[in-house]
Amino acid sequence: MKGKAALSLLPFLLSGCAVESPEYRSFVEIGEDGIRIIQLADCHWGMYSDLSREKAYLSALIDFSDADMVILTGDQVLLADKKTYRELLDTLEESDLSHFALAWGNHDEQGLYPFSYPTDLALSYPKCLNKDNPGDDVFGASNFVIDLTYLGKRVHSLYVLDSNKLSPSGLSLPYDVIHQDQIDWYAEMVEEQQREDGYRVPQSLFFHIGLWQYEYAYRLRGQLGEYSDDPSCPGTLFDYSGDMGEESWEVPGLGETRVYCGYEDSGLFDKASELGAKAMFVGHDHKNDFCALYSASRDPDEAIALCYGLKSGEGCTYLEGHLGANIIDINSRGEIIGLNRLYLDYEDDNDYSGASYRFEPIFQSLVSEGE
Repeated sequence: MKGKAALSLLPFLLSGCAVESPEYRSFVEIGEDGIRIIQLADCHWGMYSDLSREKAYLSALIDFSDADMVILTGDQVLLADKKTYRELLDTLEESDLSHFALAWGNHDEQGLYPFSYPTDLALSYPKCLNKDNPGDDVFGASNFVIDLTYLGKRVHSLYVLDSNKLSPSGLSLPYDVIHQDQIDWYAEMVEEQQREDGYRVPQSLFFHIGLWQYEYAYRLRGQLGEYSDDPSCPGTLFDYSGDMGEESWEVPGLGETRVYCGYEDSGLFDKASELGAKAMFVGHDHKNDFCALYSASRDPDEAIALCYGLKSGEGCTYLEGHLGANIIDINSRGEIIGLNRLYLDYEDDNDYSGASYRFEPIFQSLVSEGE
């Protein structure tokens, strides 16, 4: 699918419309074959990483994916310096990808550089689709929209959100959440798109820290397809794969969980379901690769794919044999037609010309064409 995505002229066509916040949007024109997106999670490059090893692995992962665009869902680095971040973004810019975008995690700003450095550096790369609005009133540093268009019409929107860092109560767990003003902003952007186009497109959301609903879905594994009104695991699980490998811990109000989530149910899932979202992609929990097709109701049409990304680098903790990326295929009608995991292990000699890799469908009902 490579080479099918290009920056769209749609923002110029909309310039005469009443657009509330055009600075939040990028427009990417996709081809008749749609677009393939690779999600990279928790690369964790650092100043002590073997950067030649990391660059070789990341380049191979991108090449084997045959993707058009990459979205990194946070913790690209850990205890990095400026050179580390430049090397990472150089690798993305020099690849065959048409575009890349980054959500920030809880570690990206922890390094030998100013707080704003990761954003400022990313924006200097031509292929980067991030937006920066330091004077806006929306919480966080990476809230923006990538609108996919086909023949000039919007067909799907990719929302990148900042899930923030530690709890606002201080340097303690659990983590922070996506704030209400961010959820309101997301709803306003969807309503703006519907108002301008006369129809609402489906959305996929990308951020770092998972929601409480990931735990609800995990608890429903034993009653697939059955609606639950149990407050500890409400809703319906329609399909799932993968597992939770993290150690369990206690979150007040949620209970014991392997999801290292925020301190409360933020309400994002319910709002996303109301607005027609189809998928959410997160990272953060290195040993979790669980993915669920989950609805808070009985209605399968309201189900959202809740997906952990495979960890995309060996920095920090990980599970042996569980490194790689998620692959998302969206057709020219804006439908998600494939969700796959791409597994790839490191090669000690950095030579991936004969490397063994494999694709596995996340949900049997969504097997990518050609895989």
